[in-house]
Amino acid sequence: MPSDLIRVDNNTYLLIGSDSGSGKVYKLDASGNDYPGWPVSIPNAVLNKGLITSKGLLAVAGGISNGSAYRPYLTQLRLTNGAAAVPAQHYPVGAASRRLYYVAQTRDDGFILGGEDETGQMLLIRTNHLGELIE
Repeated sequence: MPSDLIRVDNNTYLLIGSDSGSGKVYKLDASGNDYPGWPVSIPNAVLNKGLITSKGLLAVAGGISNGSAYRPYLTQLRLTNGAAAVPAQHYPVGAASRRLYYVAQTRDDGFILGGEDETGQMLLIRTNHLGELIE
């Protein structure tokens, strides 16, 4: 199920979404054909929103399952081959199912992540450029 489409250039797009049990990122040409080596699959994840960072990476926000619930999740991938560029981050925000639905980059290359907390209230997470939580 697709959730976001990002234009890289006139002939390249990134399609973000999820299927049964994993998050997927597809790199497509203008005709909708996959690039070799794609899609990237992230087991136990739901991917919702992405952006191309000022450092030329793809930041993708969503949720990752710990077996019984989803926790907020952020990963950063290389545009060339989809490999992880920095360690993925998941944020402990309670035991209930919660996911991130928005990602924005800050002036200092960090991120503001938006979703909901374990009570269903708005959740905002501020991170540094590696996605590490800033408290």
